Amino acid sequence: MALPPIKVLLIGLILSLSGTFHFGYQFTVVNPSENVFKEFLNGSQIRQYGRPFSKEQETFLWTLILNLPNIFALFGTMSSSALMEKLGRKKSFYVMVGTGAFGSSMSGLSYWVFSWELFTIGKVISGKKIVL
Repeated sequence: MALPPIKVLLIGLILSLSGTFHFGYQFTVVNPSENVFKEFLNGSQIRQYGRPFSKEQETFLWTLILNLPNIFALFGTMSSSALMEKLGRKKSFYVMVGTGAFGSSMSGLSYWVFSWELFTIGKVISGKKIVL
């Protein structure tokens, strides 16, 4: 069996990165991943700044980062109709796909560059694109 053309594979990759599956899946498995994420948060903080977060800071950041997509989904809702009127449905869809792929890529890249800030920005972008 032959592999599909590279264009089809790239389109599939981009759509999988920009879809809402990650958003829904992430909210169903948030508690089991809490300790792993807090380790990442403190590990990147120590690596970049030489000191860990206090327990209060860690809990605050964990809660904030967890809820950022919901907050920015609200902003995305307010801007989606204006975007569709200006660009049309098809171009708005392309903007959504590009934004989603970019946000997911930033969140994924944050693991390799040890940056909780990059992860947070990726979550903000992903939250905004959910409703576009």
